[in-house]
Amino acid sequence: MPADQRSSAGVLQAECKPGNRPSLLQYGGSRASVPPGEAMSRSAVLVVDDEISYTGVVQEILSTYGLNAVISHRAEDALAILDSLRPRLILLDMMMPEMDGLTLLRAIRARPAFRETPVIMVSAKVMPDERQAALEAGATDFLAKPFRARELRAAIRPFVPVPTTGTLNQGSLPR
Repeated sequence: MPADQRSSAGVLQAECKPGNRPSLLQYGGSRASVPPGEAMSRSAVLVVDDEISYTGVVQEILSTYGLNAVISHRAEDALAILDSLRPRLILLDMMMPEMDGLTLLRAIRARPAFRETPVIMVSAKVMPDERQAALEAGATDFLAKPFRARELRAAIRPFVPVPTTGTLNQGSLPR
């Protein structure tokens, strides 16, 4: 087994493919597409959400913008990923099992290296008190689910390079 792969649960794994095709990076149940040889943190967006269909759609949208979505379906995996990756942006679901998004956000902000990293809290709960709680916990912005691809683009544009126009403005993302 190559040095960059280990079979233990929770250990970062990488599978490199020839050429400029994305690699598969896994941490526990988390995965990310990464062009080989690229410094991942320059274009990495950490997406933390337990909903697999949602993360798949977001990963696809981000890849059309030339961004690498690092997917984590568990809060604990997200924290472990942050031990080896410094993403430009974090998209964080508010409601997750085991550790909710607000608790994870506080844990992220407690790390000096991530105090200024933009975090967009995403939630199907759009009550004003939920939004306020996210902002008070350290979220940079709040995005209500479901949202359209163009709304995602507008939310992430201040933090990562994305095209100002595009064809991904159809339909809403799943809740």
